[in-house]
Amino acid sequence: MIKLNTFPLDLEYDAEGKKLYFDGAELKPSVRTLSEMEGVCLEKAFAQEADKNRVQYYMFRSIRLKSEEELFNQTNLSFDITVIPPLELGKEYNKTFGHYHPKSEAGTRYPEIYEVLEGQAHYLIQRLDEKTGGVDDIMLIEARKGDKVVMPTGYGHVSINPTHETLVSANIVGKFQSDYAPYKEKEGAAYFELIDDSLTPNKHYENLPMIKTIDAMDLPINQQFDGDNIYAQFIENPEKFDFLRK
Repeated sequence: MIKLNTFPLDLEYDAEGKKLYFDGAELKPSVRTLSEMEGVCLEKAFAQEADKNRVQYYMFRSIRLKSEEELFNQTNLSFDITVIPPLELGKEYNKTFGHYHPKSEAGTRYPEIYEVLEGQAHYLIQRLDEKTGGVDDIMLIEARKGDKVVMPTGYGHVSINPTHETLVSANIVGKFQSDYAPYKEKEGAAYFELIDDSLTPNKHYENLPMIKTIDAMDLPINQQFDGDNIYAQFIENPEKFDFLRK
């Protein structure tokens, strides 16, 4: 059992049973199966032949203490946990489907903040060109345990587990419906990260910019959240997270 760094939340993860416990009670996840991921995999033959019921990752939504429920309701934000086991997707590392966020009243797409609680993560983020439907900027952000990563406004993102250990991440984000359609239409993100650590472009995108690989904590926006876990930071200073609602 792994005790996660989410104080004051008491969260423990059972890697063998792939279960998350909150104050000793098992939480029920939403899951994404291989069948649901098939359309965004590079290697279609693998997806067609493998067990389509295999769970690729687990999502635990809206976790909070009862005493802080009103704060989360007032801000319309959610604290979530995502677990990505070290499963290969054929030639690829295991990953999430990929999504963009909807637009706020100001006309910009909502941002999000992540934190790596266990393992390592690569966040493949891409900025949507609203006119062409393509992408005009792409970054692979490398994050380790304790790192915080802000997904900037306008960027879609895929979370990748590039190791043989389970990736457990937390995020704080608005309570809205994410947009998965652009990733479905393009059959994945702009690049695929392979288990030999190479990156190969997705043939369904045109005029792709060069991808930039960046250490998470080299970005000034992420440095602003260095220190305590994001749940504790949010409870202590909710105003610091107001940017997530704009």
